[in-house]
Amino acid sequence: MGIGLDIAGFASWKAEPGQELPACAQIPPLLRRRFSALSRIVAHLGTEALREQGMAPSRPNLVLASRHGEIDVLSKLLDQIHAATLVSPTQFSNSVHHTSLAQFSLAFANRQPARAVSAGAQTWEAGWLEAFCLAQAHPQDPVLLIFAEDIFPDGFPGLDEFHKTQAMGCAFLLVLEGTASGALGRICLEPTTHDAGEFSQETVEGWLADPGRGSLACGVASVAFRLDPIYPDVVDLLPHKPPMVLLDRVVMVEALRAATAVKIRPGIPFFRDGGVSSLAGIEYMAQTVAILSGWSDRGKGIAPKLGFLLSVREYESELAVFPDGANLRVEVVHSWGEGEMLRFEGKIIDADSSREIAHAVLNVFGPDKPEAFLEDV
Repeated sequence: MGIGLDIAGFASWKAEPGQELPACAQIPPLLRRRFSALSRIVAHLGTEALREQGMAPSRPNLVLASRHGEIDVLSKLLDQIHAATLVSPTQFSNSVHHTSLAQFSLAFANRQPARAVSAGAQTWEAGWLEAFCLAQAHPQDPVLLIFAEDIFPDGFPGLDEFHKTQAMGCAFLLVLEGTASGALGRICLEPTTHDAGEFSQETVEGWLADPGRGSLACGVASVAFRLDPIYPDVVDLLPHKPPMVLLDRVVMVEALRAATAVKIRPGIPFFRDGGVSSLAGIEYMAQTVAILSGWSDRGKGIAPKLGFLLSVREYESELAVFPDGANLRVEVVHSWGEGEMLRFEGKIIDADSSREIAHAVLNVFGPDKPEAFLEDV
C-alpha cells in the first residue's frame, strides 16, 4: 500500500519582469542584508506556506529541493577568481547549495532536521521522496518542502537547456493524513514499475486552482507520487442511501477511472459467517463506477444521478468469500462508449498484498434524465 501526506499549506512565487525580490520584512535587517536572492525566495515561500495554518517557522522539519542551488552566487565568485580580484567573504559563505536553507533556519530559530537535495531532472521527485522519509522518521512533526530556483546565469556552454529566464519556486506544508484542517490535497507515495510523467510548478498550481480536479501523477521507475484531492464522503458522491452504501472511502478519481476502498468487518452489509460473499464484489465495482459519475456531477454543481447496471461479464474471483479484516481496493476504468451507454473494466485488489483477486466487465446505462426515464418504464 502507498503512504500519504496532506498538503496543509501551499505558496508559489515567480519573478515577473521588473518585479523585485520578496521583501522578507519579518527578518532582521542585519541578517537580511546577507541573504542571497535564493534565500529571499525560500524565506518568502516558507513563511507563506505556513501562514494558512498559523504555524511558526521554527516548528517544521525542512527540505529544500533545488536543481542548481546558489548557482548565480557561485558564478559571480568564479568571475572574481578569473579576474584575479578579491573574493567577497559574504558571497563565498553564500555559495554552497544549501545556503538558503541555513539562512531560513537562522532567521527563524528553526532547530529541526533540515535536508537539501539536488537530483538533476528528478529534483522534484527527490524532494518529495526526502519529505516522505522525514515524515516517516518524525511522524509527529510537519514537513516544509520548498522547491526553488534562481535564474541560471549565462557563461556555461553546453548547459543552455538549464537556462531559466525567471526565478521561481513553491512550498508545501505537509502533515500526516487527516491531521490538518482545510487540507488542500493529499500527496501519495506508491511503488510503480513505469514512468508516470513529471510534476512542475505550473502543473501543480493549475491542479490546486481547479475545483473539479482529479488525481495528478508523476514519477520514475520504482516510485510514483500522486496528488489527490481531499475527496468528500462516499455518501456525497453516490445516489445510494444507507445501508446500501457499501464503500468506505474514495481513494482516487481521474477523468476515466476511479478507485475506492472497502474494509471487510462485522456489521457491514452482507457480512456473515466470517466474511462477505465475493458476489458483493460486483456491487463494489458498480458503486465505484457511480463514484466516477458522481465526481463528474459534483464538478458541474449537480447532485449525483442514478445509473443502471445492465450486465456483468467475465466476473471471476479467486475467493468465494472476502474474509474478515481484508482491505480491498476497487478500481474501475472507462473502456468504451460515450453518452449514455458505457463499459467499464473493473478489478478488486487485496490492498495489503497488491494482488488482484477479482475482475469483471460492467455495462452501464446512465441516462441524462433518469427520473424521466423511470416514468416511461
